[in-house]
Amino acid sequence: MRITQRSLTANSITGINNNLAAMTKYQNQLSTGKVLTKPSDSPTDTNKSMQTRSGLAALNQQSRNITDATARLDQADTYLETMQGLAQRVQVLTTQGLNAGANDATSNAALATEISALRESMLGVANSTVASTGQPLFGGVTSGKVAYNADGTYAGTDGYPITRRIGDTESIRVDITGTEAFGDAATGDDLFSLVQGIADKLNTSPVDTDALSADLAELQTAQDRLSTAQSTIGARAARVEDAKALTTDRDLTLTAQLSAIEDVDIARATLELSAQQVGYQAALAVASKVLQPTLLDFLT
Repeated sequence: MRITQRSLTANSITGINNNLAAMTKYQNQLSTGKVLTKPSDSPTDTNKSMQTRSGLAALNQQSRNITDATARLDQADTYLETMQGLAQRVQVLTTQGLNAGANDATSNAALATEISALRESMLGVANSTVASTGQPLFGGVTSGKVAYNADGTYAGTDGYPITRRIGDTESIRVDITGTEAFGDAATGDDLFSLVQGIADKLNTSPVDTDALSADLAELQTAQDRLSTAQSTIGARAARVEDAKALTTDRDLTLTAQLSAIEDVDIARATLELSAQQVGYQAALAVASKVLQPTLLDFLT
């Protein structure tokens, strides 16, 4: 088989170009810090990278949902605790009002005035808004600006729980409506009507102590309802906290997997680059000896 000068030249140039391409590949890896810069680098690893990035995107959304859920639940717990304190103060004042022997009409009127003021404070708490959206915290999905009107009637929406997805298959409710926490005015057992009724009875002379005693018992029921609402919110908050820890762990795992797929091994790439540089220089040296001199070489 006859090997022509043209064949030698073509093979030498092909070898040099291959060495140069390999050297450029490792230079790019070291400059970008990535093994994968385009799908053709490794279709299999590109597919794995896309799947991993998709998982990370889902986790990022879940993390945002968890942050929002935590904020809502923390707010609800804080305001329910405030409402519980106001209800306890009403309970104390109502108990004082039952002491008919020690109170006169003026004293009862003063008690009624304070209880009415406490009711207004309760309505203010019940109309608290979500810090991030400005929506009524206890109003459900209402499009209105308040959960309760000035007369104490409920202006929110029931039956449509607000949920957040905090896992691949887990969603959690992040709200509690006013009727669930403070009672339903439609059935006559809401906290605001009850407190107003106590104030009205104390403004009536003589005070109907039997009716006031019944209201005191209903007030305890209302406080128990508030406690149940707090327990419910606390249980949901604990679930969200668990989901947060799990999401953090999964995020670390997927990030490590993505790094293993995409990130370059600096030491290995540096070694490979050195080897390719040596090979490239050797290819140039061999080519310069194998290829015949040109006419230009003789002229110079």
